[in-house]
Parts: sequence; C-alpha cells; structure tokens
Amino acid sequence: MKIVSIFLRVLAVVLAVGTLVAFFFPFVQATLSGASADINGLECALGADLSKEFGPEMASFKGSYFIASLILTALAAVTMIAGLVSKKKGWNGVAIVLGILNSILLISFIANQPSAYVDMGRVFGATLTYTAIFTAAVIGGIASVVVCIAGVLVKDAVECKETGRLPILKRVVKFLREYKSELKKVVWPGPRSVVKNTLVVLGFCGIALLLIWLVDLGLRELFELCFKTN
Repeated sequence: MKIVSIFLRVLAVVLAVGTLVAFFFPFVQATLSGASADINGLECALGADLSKEFGPEMASFKGSYFIASLILTALAAVTMIAGLVSKKKGWNGVAIVLGILNSILLISFIANQPSAYVDMGRVFGATLTYTAIFTAAVIGGIASVVVCIAGVLVKDAVECKETGRLPILKRVVKFLREYKSELKKVVWPGPRSVVKNTLVVLGFCGIALLLIWLVDLGLRELFELCFKTN
C-alpha cells in the first residue's frame, strides 16, 4: 500500500509538472487572411508579437485568465512536490485545492471559444482554435488532481491501519453527523426577537451614520474656514 501511495503521488507530480511544461508549447492557432501563427501558453498569458506572421504592429495582449491558470498550475506543481518530499502534512491538501481551482478554469477554457479568453489585441478578425496540446494539458491538469486525491487517500489508509485512527472519509462523515446533532441544539429566535434585534441594529447604524456625517460636516467647515483665513 505504501508503494501504491508513493507511486500515485509521484504520478500526480509528473502530471502537474507536465501541465506546467505544456505552457511552453502551442495552445492556440490563429489564422488571418491565409496566414497562421501558433501561440503558446505563456504568450496567451503574457502577450505575443505576431508581426512576422500577420504584418507590422500585430500583437496579442495579456490574457488575465491564462495568467491565473499559469500561476495556479505552477503553485499546484510546487505544492505537490512539497507534499511528496516534505514530512509536514497539509501540502497535498493545498495542492488539491489549487488543482481543483485550476481544473475549473481549464474546463471553462475548453468549453468556450478561445476568443473569450485570448486577447488578440491589434490582430482583428483572426480565427482562433485550440490545439491538441492544450487539450492534453487540460486532461493532465485534471488527472493530476484526481491521482493526487487517490494518493492521499491511500496514504491515509496506510497511516490509519498503523495507528488505528479513522480514515479521512469516515472522519468527514463523523464530523457531519456531529455537526447535524449540534445544529439541532441551536435555539432559533422567534419573529419578535428578529424584528427587535433588526431594529436595534438599524438604530445603531443610523446613529453611527449621523455621527460620521456630523464629523465630516464639521471638518469640512473647519477646512473652509482655514483656507478662507489664509
């Protein structure tokens, strides 16, 4: 089981690093008036000079969505590596959260047209299509998260077998049951209490606004007086 856990977490690192490396390869192909140009992931994020392919002063601008995906991909890869080599717990959890966020972003990319996320800037009327490398990067990013989760679950099962504590899934179920039982003990206020407390809050907000308005009015009059005197 330990070997399986290590294998899965190493595979997750390989997939995450592979997704990051894919940013150096063409993600989008732009076509304009018979000419075409390949735009890699970094250029989708940071902008590309396309003057050689499409003519002078033709360039794409920065794509904020691709910048966010690049940062999330890099952070996910780093935290997965840290979770593999470090004895401290928590790295894999951070990596999974970052990977899920990046996967959602990548899925939104591939579910829509490239023109929705790639800012072509001065290149007007270009036709954009995603490449097979980009599709592979999306699959790799999602697979790295799935494999990382599987590795964490297997590692947790091994540790639970050695220490006798409950696995993650059973701990989550136990927490939800305890939360449900504690929620039943909550005493909810009645309609009168809700109205009364709401009026008290609104009253204090009104008093605070009145005080702030009076202070602002006084300071404004003081400044006008000072400037008039000068």
